[in-house]
Amino acid sequence: MNWFIPLFYLLLCNWDTEAYIWKSENKQLRIEYCRLIWWKFVNTCPSRVNTGSEEFLKKIPWRPMT
Repeated sequence: MNWFIPLFYLLLCNWDTEAYIWKSENKQLRIEYCRLIWWKFVNTCPSRVNTGSEEFLKKIPWRPMT
């Protein structure tokens, strides 16, 4: 998990970095990036996501550091 914070700052840099991550061969890096996008949505629009439901917690058990 120590690599997550530098990754987060990389994502703030520019779209080229995001494209690099998305096209990366590293599957785990792409998964973490997708989760980061999902949690940005959850934090931005909490009324649109039922975060207390059991289904939500089963599908997305991981939460990035913010």
